Amino acid sequence: MRQTVEEWEVLIAVAVWLVQQEAQLVRVSLPRGQPTHKTEQRIRLKEALKKAGYDAPLQEVSSGPDIVARLGDIEWKIECKGAGTGQPSTYKNNFDRGLASAVSYYTKDDGSLRICLAIPFAERFLHEVVRGRVPGALMRRLNLRVLIVNVETGDVVEIDSESEALG
Repeated sequence: MRQTVEEWEVLIAVAVWLVQQEAQLVRVSLPRGQPTHKTEQRIRLKEALKKAGYDAPLQEVSSGPDIVARLGDIEWKIECKGAGTGQPSTYKNNFDRGLASAVSYYTKDDGSLRICLAIPFAERFLHEVVRGRVPGALMRRLNLRVLIVNVETGDVVEIDSESEALG
């Protein structure tokens, strides 16, 4: 389990996972302030999507959800977070900021919106999910998911309000 994962790596893994679920990517917002320059992020994203068989045009925006996609009648708005080498309090703060951003994308309550917080498969982030920082009632009410992303394998585990990890 890698302890340092850049946000753009999570974004690419989630975008590929969505394509594998047959979602249509609507737009992405590549992260600023990453060690890897946006141009390199853009190249890697396009390469990964092409390898996954996705070659539709992709709108890039500078704000809002990191990924917006459509899967059937459901619109997905996803906030992605990376993992650094910081103290446990840094992880907690990062997790809380990511969760707050994801919740801010809740713009309709007709069941056609799924909001997600995508976090890397990193022990400190997992600790935040398992210890109940995301109450099941909140997840149910907002149709919120936490996506646990292994950037090395591309595996994504979708945690919802019924997941055993939430206790």
